[in-house]
Amino acid sequence: MLAKRILRKDTAKSYLVNHDCIRCGIGAKVCPANHITVTDKVNFGDQCEVCYACIIAPKMRYT
Repeated sequence: MLAKRILRKDTAKSYLVNHDCIRCGIGAKVCPANHITVTDKVNFGDQCEVCYACIIAPKMRYT
């Protein structure tokens, strides 16, 4: 079922950040689940709500 696939909590683990990412932290700041951390790279936790709020961050793309 498509809904089950879309709403899986591990969805964010398949997200990729473009190599041009400047690690501005916008995606982490707007994440309602607070599951994105930015250090020397962008890390996604396992509490994704699949809201796609982080898509506003420059250079973000999804697989």
